Amino acid sequence: MAGSFMSHFNIKRLILASLFTATVLVLSHLPEESALFQLRVSGIDKVEHVFVYGTITLLFILSLRSSSFALHACFLFFGVLTLGAIDELTQALVSRRASFGDWLADAAGVGSVTILSLIFKSALPRADSNNNGLIKRKHAEGNRALGLSHSDSLE
Repeated sequence: MAGSFMSHFNIKRLILASLFTATVLVLSHLPEESALFQLRVSGIDKVEHVFVYGTITLLFILSLRSSSFALHACFLFFGVLTLGAIDELTQALVSRRASFGDWLADAAGVGSVTILSLIFKSALPRADSNNNGLIKRKHAEGNRALGLSHSDSLE
């Protein structure tokens, strides 16, 4: 079962997306007084949430292979939304406050990137865009030029 799940992703891109996500989760659980980035301007932290969760979503979407793109993008949408909720709820463990507003900002980032990726999916660099189709066409043309049938080829 795990093999079939992993076949929907480019492993290198999935690792990058996972590492970025893990970094965000670690940083979001630092106690407020030791936080690396203290955004004191009212509302700026919401922009940060939109950007960070939009980036998480984009990295995972870019790791998707093209088969059933829309379905998998929807699964990612709900998965990253759930991750954002868990992130907010577990911040109480390190003396931080969960914020529904922060989660809504997370949802805005996740939703906007998901919608834009579905609209512009043909422009996204796909995880399986290594010219396999072009290579297979050129291989078939070469076989035809040599007079080989598909069963005679060296595939």
